[in-house]
Amino acid sequence: MNLRSLNLMNFMLKQSFKYLLLTLILIYIQFGTVYAQLEIGTHLQLKNIKPAFGYGLNLELGIPTDSDWRLAFRGYMSIFSEAVPEYAPVTDYLGQVLVNTKTGFPTKGFDRGIGIRIYYQTSEFQPYFGFGATYMFNDIIGPGEDANIDYLERSLNYDFTGGFSYLLGDNLTLYLECHYANITRMTEFTYTSSLGVNVGLTFRFGRNKFAEYYEY
Repeated sequence: MNLRSLNLMNFMLKQSFKYLLLTLILIYIQFGTVYAQLEIGTHLQLKNIKPAFGYGLNLELGIPTDSDWRLAFRGYMSIFSEAVPEYAPVTDYLGQVLVNTKTGFPTKGFDRGIGIRIYYQTSEFQPYFGFGATYMFNDIIGPGEDANIDYLERSLNYDFTGGFSYLLGDNLTLYLECHYANITRMTEFTYTSSLGVNVGLTFRFGRNKFAEYYEY
């Protein structure tokens, strides 16, 4: 990944943290007396498009309730290892379909997303569903790449998530989820959607007891 790409990534990360901080402030103002709980974790991600394997961090802010349902806000980032994706064919000015000139080039990439999760919290096993937005960033690594030129493929997508979490204790949670993202714009790759499986472990600050069910 060249210097320009790294600078862009740093800028986007800074913007993400700003938006996250603003979200936390707004949530505190709205639910200040509810004492929302922060949860931080790490995860592995496997996608059906390449780069296919990644790892990352996630942050979730849950709103405690005495009902069977709980609302949470989640942000995450996944970094994917180098792999060769499937490139889309191109059409020249004569209408002839040609092989993409980048075919065979590897890419490195990352996903970043924010969204809402709704948990059904009647036991230690808690199914949930959610929706949000995911930003996909891929850097195409060509031979003899010019350091002053970015060979990028970006897309901002909407996504849906379904899965479950399992409470391992007062602070630890294990979760497994399926993640579907509709890809809104990719010109170099053939993909129009992404399906992934995430498995992660999180640590919650404060007791991992949200509902009346957990009060002894």
